[in-house]
Amino acid sequence: MNTRIGTWFAVFLGLVTLAKGGSEYEFRPIEMPSQPFQAQDFTPGGSAQFTKGTYNGLIVSPGTIVPEQSGSFRLNLDNDGDYSANMITGDYSTPVYGYFNSQGRSGVDIYKKEWDDCYCYYYYRHVWTVLLQLIPGTDEIEGSVYHVRLNWTSDMFGYRGRRSGDGQAPEAGRYTLRLPGSTDPSTAPGGDGWGTFTVSSSGQVNLSARLSDNSSFSRSVLISTNGWWPLHVPFHDGTGTLIGWLKFSTLPESDVAGDLFWAKPFRDGAQYYPAGFTGTINATGGRYSKPSSTETALGWTNGMVSLSGGNVLTPVSNQVTLKPGGKLTDNGGEISGLTFSLTTGTGLFKGKFRHPTTGASTSYSGVLHQLTAIGTGFFLGPDQSGLFRLEPTP
Repeated sequence: MNTRIGTWFAVFLGLVTLAKGGSEYEFRPIEMPSQPFQAQDFTPGGSAQFTKGTYNGLIVSPGTIVPEQSGSFRLNLDNDGDYSANMITGDYSTPVYGYFNSQGRSGVDIYKKEWDDCYCYYYYRHVWTVLLQLIPGTDEIEGSVYHVRLNWTSDMFGYRGRRSGDGQAPEAGRYTLRLPGSTDPSTAPGGDGWGTFTVSSSGQVNLSARLSDNSSFSRSVLISTNGWWPLHVPFHDGTGTLIGWLKFSTLPESDVAGDLFWAKPFRDGAQYYPAGFTGTINATGGRYSKPSSTETALGWTNGMVSLSGGNVLTPVSNQVTLKPGGKLTDNGGEISGLTFSLTTGTGLFKGKFRHPTTGASTSYSGVLHQLTAIGTGFFLGPDQSGLFRLEPTP
């Protein structure tokens, strides 16, 4: 047990195994140290004000983010302080069961069943220590997770998700999400990844997305009572990750925004970016409304399509006309074979063109961003990702 964790708790002498989670795991409570009660934080009699609900958050390694040591958690808490949770670190999922004491603190040692070489007998091996605390007077939860065998500790932080008693979520609606790529497409994907998502009246986010290296994923989570949204996606067996917080707010160019850390590991022989990369995606998103049969999806008519990166030697463009109902007319330019198809209900578009360098038929996809009146996406060249951009004529 490391020194940091040792200062947080004393091990409960009568280690109790909780009869939850099946026989693969044992969950042994840790007695947390007592601290003086603060009148403003707790009710008379010394009981913490437990707020029943679902808490969602991120697990992040201190300092530089290490994908295998970072992830996410989801915790369901009842009015008595008992909880069931699931945490993901890297690509590894672990159940957690425990309870919060009268001061909103919890500690649990997690033991996993291990068999001998001949599967003749088994024992329970200590694999994790999880420490949690409900922050008094808030909807926040924080703590740490300690990997016993590999001797690393990561921080945990999250918020309570919305529930029926909180009323209708002001964020409810349909959105598109922009995940900008690198300015140097030779070292990291140069196109814009994209996402489409909805927020229900209860605050449930349902996201479908694709990064500009063509990695696709979907996620569903409750946003917090103050509009925060934790996003974690493991890739490549947990050695790669997309992780960070998005925040709903009303800004001139976004209704939701946040910085997401993207890491892709070295992969010998991979067609795209075998050396791997790390970087920050400055994600932005906005509300999306289906255009009527008499209006254009972006509010303008005359525009241009441009391509850059993706093994295109120099940026190229075509003049286009955007028509009501999501139709687009190609008026010619340096791009041949350009097609365009829009799903007006979601803002997702796709199409093809003939690659200016290789001559190959090349597919692209992306989404419209109505708040900024542009559309962006990506395409894949022979060994690079490139940017597709639709915008009004300057």
